[in-house]
Amino acid sequence: MKKIILLNILACMLSGVHLIFSQNKIIDSLQVVLKTAREDTNTVNSMNKICLKIQDIGDYHRAIKYANDALSLSKKINYKKGEAHSYTNLGIIYDYQSNYPEALKNYFIALKLFEEIPDKRGIANSLDNMGDVYRIMGNYTDALKNEFESLRIRGELNNKKDLSTSYNNIACSYYDQKQFGLALTNFLASLKIREAIKDSLGIEECYNNLGVSYKTQGNYNEALKYYFYSLEISKKIGDKNGVAITYENLGEINIYLKKYSQTKKYLDSCLLLSKSIGAKDLIVSSYDNLTHLDSITGNWKDAYNHHRLYTVYKDSLFNEKNAKQIARTEMRYEMEKEQIKEEAEKKHREELALTEEERKENLQMTGIGIFILVLISSLLLLSKIKIKQGTLKLLGTFSVLILFEFISLLLHPHIENLTNHNLVLTLLCLVGIASIIVPAHHKIEHWMNKKLVKKVSMITTEGVKVEVNLADEVNEEIETEKILLEDIKGGIKGSADEIEK
Repeated sequence: MKKIILLNILACMLSGVHLIFSQNKIIDSLQVVLKTAREDTNTVNSMNKICLKIQDIGDYHRAIKYANDALSLSKKINYKKGEAHSYTNLGIIYDYQSNYPEALKNYFIALKLFEEIPDKRGIANSLDNMGDVYRIMGNYTDALKNEFESLRIRGELNNKKDLSTSYNNIACSYYDQKQFGLALTNFLASLKIREAIKDSLGIEECYNNLGVSYKTQGNYNEALKYYFYSLEISKKIGDKNGVAITYENLGEINIYLKKYSQTKKYLDSCLLLSKSIGAKDLIVSSYDNLTHLDSITGNWKDAYNHHRLYTVYKDSLFNEKNAKQIARTEMRYEMEKEQIKEEAEKKHREELALTEEERKENLQMTGIGIFILVLISSLLLLSKIKIKQGTLKLLGTFSVLILFEFISLLLHPHIENLTNHNLVLTLLCLVGIASIIVPAHHKIEHWMNKKLVKKVSMITTEGVKVEVNLADEVNEEIETEKILLEDIKGGIKGSADEIEK
């Protein structure tokens, strides 16, 4: 393990020798492009890239300017993705400056924009960033909830660098809850990925976190080893915030090791660098650690001065945190209000969909009902016309079958509501209804067929009778005509005899 770590540090050192200079060159080249660029998406992307590079070297004031410029242009040209990245950059900067309510607000806005696009990687990043802020604020439940959801999405995307960040942040949340075993497991998982992809900044962060984890468990030698690894890399890549944190960690561990001269050197360096980058939390903890060191070594004058400065900065930070607490409460209220609004809209959409489904079912039921009425009416009309008995029986059976299927379909939703959609109870009810409907169906079918056939028979019989009566009447008329002809014939004969005489 030690050889692997040393090899990775050597690789990071070789790759990081010119990193600061290359970063400045990238920033300079991007700035040249911006001078002649049009107001388009490329310009927004360049501004956000410059912002990222500047915040990496700790120049937060300039970074905020570029983030705000990118945000304004994104809104002007309606570039949602650029807008989301701008809000993310602002959140990161405020996070570094310990302005957590503002950081959370910007991360939340970015999350909503990424969901609109949609952009799964952006969603995962926003959730992870929000989890980091929740952890710092002591809300570990929401922290881990966001971090694990981010880990799930990043696992689907298979982005190694993002996965390593998730493992690292989950480890931090476990560490803050004193679950050191789970913290160490996740720190090592993060380090393994970062070493594989040669992520210098990530490796530096992991080494520092592992050092803190080992220090808490009383393994000071192992902690020192990782602190030095982290310090070496952070210096090479120009991460001022990382250097300041490592100085503080080295100062604290040397108190435990009773190496007080080393402690003072690192704490003084941490204080100086923290003031230059405006890291207020580190300034407060530096004065606190110096007070503790002076008390141990009997340097009461410096202990008094350091404690006084510690109190001043702590009160200032405390008042600032009180203001942030109010802002945080307001922010939480806005977020909850937004979530309630989204849930209400979702419920409304579901109700509309349900209403539309019910409307379709009602139309379907109405259509079936009308069809049944038309079919029965047609049967009644057909029953008055001469038609084959077999055909009439088939139509009667078909109409009764549709009628009972319609009744079953009509009762089915009510049965489901009555049984609370329990499948077994629903089936039992349907079987019970079927046991009633099937016998009734056969009886009514038999009755209808009998009636229809009888009606046809009556119509047929009456038709035969009418035909017989008509034949008789015709025969009578023929006989009458015969008699009449005979009379005419006799008259003609008599007239002829008289003429001859």
